[in-house]
Amino acid sequence: AGAESAGTASANAATAWGALRQLFCRDVLRATLCVGFVQLVGTTAYYAVAFSAQLGAGTRTGRHVRVALGAAVELPVHVAMPLLANRLGRRATLMLFLAVAGAAAAALEVAAPAAAWAEGCALAARMGALGASTLIYVFAAESFPTPCRNSGVNWGSVCGHAGAALAPLLMDSAPHGLALIAAACAAACTALLFARETEGLELSDVPAR
Repeated sequence: AGAESAGTASANAATAWGALRQLFCRDVLRATLCVGFVQLVGTTAYYAVAFSAQLGAGTRTGRHVRVALGAAVELPVHVAMPLLANRLGRRATLMLFLAVAGAAAAALEVAAPAAAWAEGCALAARMGALGASTLIYVFAAESFPTPCRNSGVNWGSVCGHAGAALAPLLMDSAPHGLALIAAACAAACTALLFARETEGLELSDVPAR
């Protein structure tokens, strides 16, 4: 029994390692890079804007009210996300969310923290970043072939956690952090132009290339 268990564990480890290696093979590499980069950018943008000075700087509301307001504006995103993704496609919807986040972040870069419209831009950027960093999980699940699908989704999640760690460092150390966020959103939109649209496809129809 012990030998059988050891053999099973060894086979599972080999399968897991093979799935991880397949993410970086020629046929899947484009999806791997695109999913990882978009997840990194979307999550970095979300946390950078969530903790930016502009969020609530132009109001007299308390910190807890501002946090509640930021969470409230995310609700429409969760409602609109599946509707847009099914109507426009996964790729176009991701690009739309990233464009909103990038444009709003660029506006925040030039806005005075106390400007009346700065908070609106901060909330718009937060909504766009949330949409991109959430919808990418669906896009990832549909982009990878069955043998490495779990590894591909987990890869995107790892990149997302890296973005969450990078955001405060970027905002604290970079002199123009929001401008960098806007540029990264534009780069992520460009990367999606080379990705494959997966809306309407059965998972079994998604090939390895």
